[in-house]
Amino acid sequence: MKLSLSTYWKCQLLGWGVYILITYVFNNIIYKDLTGFAIKAGFIFLFGLAFSHLLKVTIEKLKILNKLIVSSKKEVNKSCLIFS
Repeated sequence: MKLSLSTYWKCQLLGWGVYILITYVFNNIIYKDLTGFAIKAGFIFLFGLAFSHLLKVTIEKLKILNKLIVSSKKEVNKSCLIFS
């Protein structure tokens, strides 16, 4: 059975993975502490995934982007009428 991930999950994993990689590099430069970092990095990765997904679900459930798009369309229409 082939496991396929959506683009959303690929971007989430890539983004949080890059974040952990960057913090790993700076951790090695500044503190040189790998044992403590591994545990913290795991928690950051998991909680980052969880909270960003919860934020996505909340935005979709409350239809926040739809409201912003509708209100911005109205503002653009008003501006076109005023400045034309």
